[in-house]
Amino acid sequence: MTSGPEDGIDRIPAGSSDYSKLDLSFIWIDSDSACEIMLEEIDREPRIALDLEGSSLYHYRDRISLIQIATQTRKYVIDPFSLDVGSSFKRILEADSIIKVLHGCEHDVRSLDRDYGIHIRNLYDTKVAAELCGMTSLSLAGLVEHFFGVHISKKYQTHDWSARPITPQALAYAVCDTHFLLELKDLLDSKLLELGRTDWVSEELRQLEMLRYKPSRNQMLGFRSMQGVHLLGEKSVAIAHALWEWREKTAEMRDVPPFRVMSNEVLLKIAAEKPRSIHHLKITISNNRRLIQELHTLWTLITQAPDRVPREPDVLNGCRRLSASEQQKIKQIKDRRTAIADELGINPALIASREAIERLVRLNLSLDGNSIEDIRSGTGLRQWQIQLLRRGVLSEKGSGKRL
Repeated sequence: MTSGPEDGIDRIPAGSSDYSKLDLSFIWIDSDSACEIMLEEIDREPRIALDLEGSSLYHYRDRISLIQIATQTRKYVIDPFSLDVGSSFKRILEADSIIKVLHGCEHDVRSLDRDYGIHIRNLYDTKVAAELCGMTSLSLAGLVEHFFGVHISKKYQTHDWSARPITPQALAYAVCDTHFLLELKDLLDSKLLELGRTDWVSEELRQLEMLRYKPSRNQMLGFRSMQGVHLLGEKSVAIAHALWEWREKTAEMRDVPPFRVMSNEVLLKIAAEKPRSIHHLKITISNNRRLIQELHTLWTLITQAPDRVPREPDVLNGCRRLSASEQQKIKQIKDRRTAIADELGINPALIASREAIERLVRLNLSLDGNSIEDIRSGTGLRQWQIQLLRRGVLSEKGSGKRL
C-alpha cells in the first residue's frame, strides 16, 4: 500500500462507508521513518486511543495485523508488517506518562506480549469502566450508539486484516474503533465519579496491566475441549483424538484455523458414527468436497485408532470434589453477591467470579475472619470486591441470618 496524498493523510471518500459524516482522516504508517515521526508526536501526548486487529479467523496462529492510534487531533493506522514494532512502540506503550485508552483490552494486552514482548502500562479500558457504571450494552458499537447516537457497522468484524491492500471501507471501520475512545473515557469517568467507583476501576485496570499471553483453555485441554466429546464411548473418543491430531497438523501446515480444515461438528459426527466402511465415511462427509479429497487419509486414521485413549489428568485444576457443606457455602456467597449486585445495578460476576468464590471456600478463607491481603492472594479478588462482600456479611449478621 502506498502513502496518502501530499499532506500524508489518506482521506475516506465521502459516502464510501457508514461513517461518511465523521472525520476519519488518518495518517498511514508503513515505514520506520514515518513511524519515528509519529512516535515523537505521540510522546508529547498525555493520552492516546489504541486498538489492534488480528487474523485468528484466517491463520493457524493469531498475530497483530493492524494497529490504530488516535490522539486528540490526529489518527494513525500502522502496518505492523512493515515495521520493527517491538522496538519502536515499546517506549510509548510502556510509558507511565501516557494513558492508553482501549476497549475490551484483554486480548490486545496478551497479543502485545505474545508478538512483541510489550507490557502495556497506564491503560484504561472503556469496557471495564462501562461495566462498573452498570451499562447493559458493553460493546464499543453499543456504547458509541448510546453516547453519540452513531451506528457503527459490524460488516468488518470478521475481516482478514492480514490481507493487503486494505480497502478504504475496511480502513474506515478500523479508524472508527479509536475515533470515540478518548471522549468516551471522559463520559464514563464522570459517571464513575458520580457513583463513587473510580477506585474500583483503578484496581481493575492495574490488574489488566499484569496480563500475559498464555495458551487458551481449549489449547490446554486439546481434543477434550470439544463440547460433547465426553458423551462419546471409548472407541469414539479414540477416533476423535486421532482426527483432532490430524486436523491440528494439517491446519498448521496450511496456515489456517483448525475449523477451516474440519469443524468440531463434523469431527464429532464421524467419531460418534464410527464408520464401518470407507463408503460409510464418504456418506458422512459427502457435503464437504475438501474432506472428500482426504477420504483415504481419514479412513486410515479411523481404522488405526486404538480402542481407547488413556484419560489424562485435569490440566486446569485437578481439584477434589466439593463437599456438601462447601457447596452450601458457595451458594450462600453467590446469593450474597447477587443481592449486592442487584442493589448496585451491576453484573454479579463483577463482584466475584465463580472460580474466585470456589477458591475462597476450598482454602477455608473467611470474608470477615481473614485479612484482605490473605483473601486477595488466595482468591485473586480485588480489595473493592472483598469490601463489598464483607459489607454483605455484616448486613446478614445484623439481620440475624445464619452464615
